[in-house]
Amino acid sequence: MIDEAKARERRKRSLPTRLTDCLVLAMWLWREHGYEEVLRQLIDGLAWPGAEGDGPDEADVAWSGSITRARARLGPDPLRLMFARVADPTGGPEVPGCFWRGLRLSVIDGSTMDVPDSDENRAAFDGPSNDGGLGALPQVRLLVHAECGSKALLGAAFDGYRAAETVLAQGVLDSFGPGMLKPPRKKDGDPITVRVIEYTVTTRDEHGEHHSELFCLATTLLDPEAWPIEQIPALYHERWRGETLLDVVKTDVHGGADVLLRSHSPAGARQEMWALFCLYQALAHLVSDAARHYRIDPDRISFPRARNAARRSAPRIQRTFSPSPDATRPRPARTIQPPSHQTTHQPQPHPRRSTRDTAGNPHDHHPPSQASTSHDRLRKRHYPSTPPGRSVRQLTSVP
Repeated sequence: MIDEAKARERRKRSLPTRLTDCLVLAMWLWREHGYEEVLRQLIDGLAWPGAEGDGPDEADVAWSGSITRARARLGPDPLRLMFARVADPTGGPEVPGCFWRGLRLSVIDGSTMDVPDSDENRAAFDGPSNDGGLGALPQVRLLVHAECGSKALLGAAFDGYRAAETVLAQGVLDSFGPGMLKPPRKKDGDPITVRVIEYTVTTRDEHGEHHSELFCLATTLLDPEAWPIEQIPALYHERWRGETLLDVVKTDVHGGADVLLRSHSPAGARQEMWALFCLYQALAHLVSDAARHYRIDPDRISFPRARNAARRSAPRIQRTFSPSPDATRPRPARTIQPPSHQTTHQPQPHPRRSTRDTAGNPHDHHPPSQASTSHDRLRKRHYPSTPPGRSVRQLTSVP
């Protein structure tokens, strides 16, 4: 990846490209520390076969200024190429929410993220504004394509705040593979025949019965025998896994609204964004490995637990440097222990709405009722043949 990005150093340096590449990843693993402390955490225990002295021992003398210059030499392309190599599904048919009637379930969702305020970032990314002027910080708009059951990333794209999600979606369409339930693509303006399903959600409580607004779904799965109408509304709610995924990226990995990227340059910000996606994917693989080992739902393993396991494992890394999709990952039995049945678990957070324009899908602004989005429903291994409390009807297929 480094050679493909033409980022290989031309002379011996105390911070070689391979180490700088992993340093950018480690900046998210130890996001609360400065450059120098992150480097110390990273190089403790690292060994490069055949490095002949051009490695961690010499890098220990690096200081923040030299790290900044090393990052500038690296650029964003090696991290972008790394993500392209590691972005793949991790769940099998045994993982709840990964498949439906032989099709792999995935979701596309978007959000925004603050970047440091600088003239360069303002010019490159822009940001929100109102009658009172510009917002406090510029922002990037990001969009991810992820596997529903495991929340592993299949693709990602980001650009400035003014970029439309429909435009960003063009950058992730290639991440849809055979056997995936995916959005239709028309060619040269040819019409697409779709099946339209309308339904409402009914909930009952001590105050009586309540009916939701009318929901409308369109799909190219036209055969009602192969794709039963009763299961499709329940299937739609799997899209909320995209909301929880973005919450993990922005809160558990990124650190929340109070944590900013470090870079005041657009190239550095892009480098950190690709590193953020790479680290998230590594943690998703670690969670999936542990869930498969203990035969439990991946939702039962928190990403902060996986992040802490990765931090403990980093000093013991002795090979496969820098990371690659073929790298030997830590054994889940030694890194992540499953939740104890005697322990009181914290409930999963309610899916948080992504920051979308008000003209977006009405589902984004009126999430289904609590009865339809409970954590138990998201974890069901099989969709109910008749979703309770739903009134469903199918319209004639329309071109």
